[in-house]
Amino acid sequence: MDIVLEPGEKKACSFERIYFSRGTDRDIYLERKKLGELLTEDILKAIDNDLSNTVFSFIPNTAEVAFYGMLKGLKIL
Repeated sequence: MDIVLEPGEKKACSFERIYFSRGTDRDIYLERKKLGELLTEDILKAIDNDLSNTVFSFIPNTAEVAFYGMLKGLKIL
């Protein structure tokens, strides 16, 4: 059998881990919250720091924890 492409390094997908895991899993909860916190600076840059004219929401409800992390990140900044 001819090999068309050499197998590459296997890497885990963070989206799959965070999105498809049970919301009751403590580690996943903490990862989701930290993800929201780490996105805070990029979010502020994207909205040009205009919090007065910005509405935040989350979909699906599993993103709620990341939203709380983002709020924590805003408080830190």
